[in-house]
Amino acid sequence: MLIEWSVITSDHVQQACESVAARSTDRNKGLVVYSGERRLPAKEVLREAYRLAKGLAPEAEVNFASGEATLNVLRRLGLRAERLSSRRAHSKR
Repeated sequence: MLIEWSVITSDHVQQACESVAARSTDRNKGLVVYSGERRLPAKEVLREAYRLAKGLAPEAEVNFASGEATLNVLRRLGLRAERLSSRRAHSKR
């Protein structure tokens, strides 16, 4: 499946954040996107936002490699997204 990131809007990401936040705990490492004070898994949020944007079923597979590209898509939509290292997570406790 060719991923068309341009179809995702900030509204899709906001809806995805709400959905992911309802079933996920805060992340302390890895790629995260901030939704208020919550740190959500960036790849999961982006996957859900893509499903919403394309009108795909919740169980539809959306496969892509995550990394800086994932963070950049979210940042272009005005969100705060970053990579947390386990060392940084420990220092914030």
